[in-house]
This record gives sequence, structure tokens and C-alpha cells, in this order.
Amino acid sequence: MQNIPSRKPLSTLLFLSVLVLASAAAPTLGQDVGAAPTPAVDQSTPTEEPTPAQLFADYEAIRSALLQDTLEGVTDSAARIQRVATVLVEDAAPADQSALRDLAKAAEELTLATDLVAARKGLPFLTAPMIDLRHLAPEPAPVIAFCPMVDERWLQPEEAIGNPYFGQEMA
Repeated sequence: MQNIPSRKPLSTLLFLSVLVLASAAAPTLGQDVGAAPTPAVDQSTPTEEPTPAQLFADYEAIRSALLQDTLEGVTDSAARIQRVATVLVEDAAPADQSALRDLAKAAEELTLATDLVAARKGLPFLTAPMIDLRHLAPEPAPVIAFCPMVDERWLQPEEAIGNPYFGQEMA
């Protein structure tokens, strides 16, 4: 008599696999079968008060993205600059209030940039108030760099030039 292995464990395993897959695909209780899944909503609240350091960190994120010829993160960083500047203007020294308002407006405009050309055209409007607020930057304060080809300035954390107006073309 030949020893034939039982197919029972294999069929049980197959049944359990189908059951797991079917339960994962089934709608949750109270959800319509044809309804799209409900997106997760971030209901967390910021735990920190906005600070000028956040402005400079997000500005640097924008400059770095443009230096790498990408828009990745530019809109998010510009939106954060707008929010932080809007909050900071309330308690700012009178001399800084105008720069913070200008910064919030420039950041709002930059959130609308859909390509590198538009983002780079918006950078000077973001840079001018950031230079005016440079005294609020954490140490070491960013340096002011200048591109004579476009006649524009920008801030960056170190002396080695990283030109956001020409990106990798200048690297």
C-alpha cells in the first residue's frame, strides 16, 4: 500500500487564506458597500508655539528644493511659513510686523506655484522679508547670497553657494 499524503491540511490552509482575504475586503460595519473609504483626518493640534526658527527652517527647505530642481515640499513649506508668520505678527515688535505680513503674503503666493519657473519667480518676494527678519534667526544666522545673473538675493545656512535660481545648472 502506497502512502499518500492527506490533502486535508492543504485544503484547510486554502480555506483559511480565502477567509482572511474575504474579511479584509468586506466593508466595515455601517459603511456602504459602494462608498469610498473615509480618508483619515489629522485631528492633532500643534504642540509647539510657532517660532521664527520655523520660518527659517521652511525657507531653507524651499531653497534646497529649488537647488535640486524640484518642487517637492515647496508648497507645504510655503504654507507653514504663511501660518507661522500670520501667528507671529500678533506679538511681533512693530518693526517686524510689516515684514511678517509681507512674508505671509509671499508664502501664500508661493503655494500656488505649479512649476520651477513660477517658484523661482516667487522666491525674491519670500526672501526680502526673510532678510528683514534675519535678526530673529537662530545662530548661526543664515548668510545672504546674491546672484548677479538674475539680480536677486537669497538666504542660506553656509558660505558655499547653492543658487536656487539656477539649481543644478550652477552645481
